[in-house]
Amino acid sequence: MKLEQIYTPLFQKQNLDLFVKFEVTNGDHFDEGYESVVIIFINDDIEGDMLDFYNVVVWKCSRTFLGIPLSEKIFGSKVIGELVDESLSNIKVELETHLDDFLELPD
Repeated sequence: MKLEQIYTPLFQKQNLDLFVKFEVTNGDHFDEGYESVVIIFINDDIEGDMLDFYNVVVWKCSRTFLGIPLSEKIFGSKVIGELVDESLSNIKVELETHLDDFLELPD
């Protein structure tokens, strides 16, 4: 959310809208299909078109069988949670880098 506060004025100068959102699917951290992500949307302020979409998965639970992702529960499969292997500061740098790169694009 701090990134949104810092970068919003910079994007507004270029007639762009910036939205930074932390989104969670499902309620339980250890249920199949749970996912938490940080999402960045960049929209054209004038026409409303989405210009960029970027996300970083923080935590994800999925059902697997012998390491292969499954969409249905079968005997012997299990739910595995995966936490991003980057630190919070590395994720912040990754998001800042993406935003900086977008701002440097020629008009």
